[in-house]
Amino acid sequence: MLFSYQRFRRCAASAENAPPFPTMAQGFTLVELLVVIAIIGILVALLLPAIQAAREAARRVNCQSNLKNLSLSVLNYESQHDALPPGANAAQISGERVTNGVNDPPLSWIVFTLPFIEDASIYAQFDLKKNAFQQDTTTRPEENQPSILLCPSDNARGRFYTASGRRFAKGNYAAYVSPEHVICMRVFPGSMINEPQPLKKIVDGTSKTLMLSEVRTRDNELDERGVWAAGWTGGSVISYDMHSSNVGTGDCAGRQRNTPYLPYHVGTDPLPPNASPSSNNNDRLRECPDKAAAFLEFMPCTKQDSNVTWISAAPRSLHSGGVNATHVDGSIRWLADEIDIYLMGRLVSINEGQGEVEGFIPPPDTGGPRG
Repeated sequence: MLFSYQRFRRCAASAENAPPFPTMAQGFTLVELLVVIAIIGILVALLLPAIQAAREAARRVNCQSNLKNLSLSVLNYESQHDALPPGANAAQISGERVTNGVNDPPLSWIVFTLPFIEDASIYAQFDLKKNAFQQDTTTRPEENQPSILLCPSDNARGRFYTASGRRFAKGNYAAYVSPEHVICMRVFPGSMINEPQPLKKIVDGTSKTLMLSEVRTRDNELDERGVWAAGWTGGSVISYDMHSSNVGTGDCAGRQRNTPYLPYHVGTDPLPPNASPSSNNNDRLRECPDKAAAFLEFMPCTKQDSNVTWISAAPRSLHSGGVNATHVDGSIRWLADEIDIYLMGRLVSINEGQGEVEGFIPPPDTGGPRG
């Protein structure tokens, strides 16, 4: 009995000191895993717009910086030559009107300011006495794409326009040459016209007159919008397409140089920032390939005829709600898509004398438009 009792105690002690039975490891159930995935998805959905907005804000600042530096290059040109550079050195035709440059593209203001943006080597390759189609076929300076000409929002890097055996690089900045049509730059001038223009001609004030703005490009080698070396509409130059009450429903044909501009809406919508396909006007271009695709990209266009005088294009960007622009004095201005159409005309003109006000102001002598 004693032996059995002691043996029982030893067995009991061993049982007490023995390790516990192994248990199954705890893990996520399928429902819990799905809940975690759903939460992560919600957080990403909430954060992604904020991240994209921050990136676009940085891109917009970069675009503004480029515009500022380009404006300074123009002003440095003015300081050296006592005049702003030609917006496009287009030849005169039919009185004070200038050629639309369809088949003889003039050189742009950017070519003339290349030395002031530290691209003198590219500038030296251009022959300023020849048009854009006639430049050297070995060096082909028009194929260069300086970084200062590119707004990162548009992804224009590597985009070109091909015509007449030439390949033109694209950029994102253009000069306002007229509040009406591009060919009217001598009659109703913008800040830069077809020849050097002294600052004293900017009678509305350099801080109240637009000079440069953004333009968009298409990834299409038959669409010239954005071409920087040639003075094509929608490329390096733009105009607003709002007539003057000094002309009525006509255009600038037969008018004198530097006719005072008084904005007047003749029934066809002008071209404010990011003019949409719903507006009663399109960019009028040398070419307008794949109009349906251009419409969907919010870059509506119409191919111009060599005899058409109605030649204009809107400033455009992929920023939300407007475009960056500069005044003649180099200051940055944000142009909202919904800007008053009359105010916009006054900002582009150099000599309307009505100030930064909205709405139509009848001419004091007639109270309405003149034919």
